[in-house]
Amino acid sequence: MIKILALREQAKQQLGDKFDIRAFHDTVLGGGALPLDVLEKRVNNWIATVKAG
Repeated sequence: MIKILALREQAKQQLGDKFDIRAFHDTVLGGGALPLDVLEKRVNNWIATVKAG
């Protein structure tokens, strides 16, 4: 849970007004049970996609 909160804060900081809590939750929960390093990569990819789009 601590890691997920840290990833959420990171996403908020990097995306600013583009941050969407529902999309973040979809990203985190959509992969099912994942190791934390894989989850972090998944969130970082989502952040990059949102920034690009």
